[in-house]
Amino acid sequence: MKACGIVVEYNPLHNGHLYHIKKAKELTNCDILVAVMSPNWTQRGEPALISKEYRVKAALNNGVDLIVELPYLLAVNSADIFASKSVEILSLLKVNDMVFGSETGDTITFNEKYFNYGFSYPRVDELIVDFLEQGYGYPKARSMALKIVNDYYLETPNDILATAYVDAIRKNNYPINYHTIKRTNSYHDKEITSNITSASALRNALKSNQDIKGLTPMDDILTKVDLHYLEDYFSLLRYKLLSSTLEDLQSIHLVEEGIESLFIKKIEEASNMQEFIKLCTSKRYSGARITRIICHILNNTKKDLATKYIKGKIPFIRILGFNNNGRQYLSYIRKDVEVPLYSRFQGNKNDLLKSERQVTAIYHSNLNQKEYIKELEKEISIYPIIQE
Repeated sequence: MKACGIVVEYNPLHNGHLYHIKKAKELTNCDILVAVMSPNWTQRGEPALISKEYRVKAALNNGVDLIVELPYLLAVNSADIFASKSVEILSLLKVNDMVFGSETGDTITFNEKYFNYGFSYPRVDELIVDFLEQGYGYPKARSMALKIVNDYYLETPNDILATAYVDAIRKNNYPINYHTIKRTNSYHDKEITSNITSASALRNALKSNQDIKGLTPMDDILTKVDLHYLEDYFSLLRYKLLSSTLEDLQSIHLVEEGIESLFIKKIEEASNMQEFIKLCTSKRYSGARITRIICHILNNTKKDLATKYIKGKIPFIRILGFNNNGRQYLSYIRKDVEVPLYSRFQGNKNDLLKSERQVTAIYHSNLNQKEYIKELEKEISIYPIIQE
């Protein structure tokens, strides 16, 4: 059975994602489409707008055959870590191909730029150091250096991730063929301008009660359930910062370079989450980095635990959902998969999985007690979701 892999967040799933699913199948002629999905917190460090239960169901209803989880400790990180761990999971699941978006869209052209970028690494590294010394954060410094060296401008999250996926495949000699398709909208779009719009624009539209009908196959459920925004956790963040010592904060993943002092100072000046992020953002600290650190403070993510799994190998694969094709594929590969495949929550066996329940509890902490308990029980009992 030929399997194609994709990496998704579906925050929320929209028409552009449907195009990605369709093209992935067309380009690879696969029998099975496998998705690695972020959990209830996304790579950027924000809570998923809608819980993974609904995102898994939407994936199954729209062409994905098997969905597995990228654990929280690995998902809320830089593009390099997010991509490398996602690709590692796809490799363990024996996928033959991978399809992702890029600004180029054409795989041949993307390869030409990618290999030129790799060839020019020594000069790029020198320029990155120069820009870091000028106070720019690493993503911006890397982007500026690449622009100077070979005009391969990695400003967009799409291209940064695309390059990280290929780095992971090549450095680990994974037997995965990769294909790139052109992104159908701008990642940074905040306004809805067509029926294929960005997830950011959709989230903004929902926040302001705009009509989203026809923009996402999730439009019905999105108007009926509680939506999660980072702003909703501002009171919790303020409590965490005001009740923590510098030493407490220094033990949190990604808290480095004295940023804990900046956070404690600025939390007393900010009246909401966006204002706090703006007050902390600078050349040195990008908004994305600030948001990820906020996420890890909210979830009390310890450095030693995160480092253990970032540096180590994937210890298991948790199955979130599958249809009949996905079930057959799991049976087909199970004996060859080198790590346990968890079809039931086994948090007592692994601290990486234990942390998933903890961050799910914090994700749902704004609910009333009855709904909160219900959601925690779901984390343990409803996966994998099976589409008959």
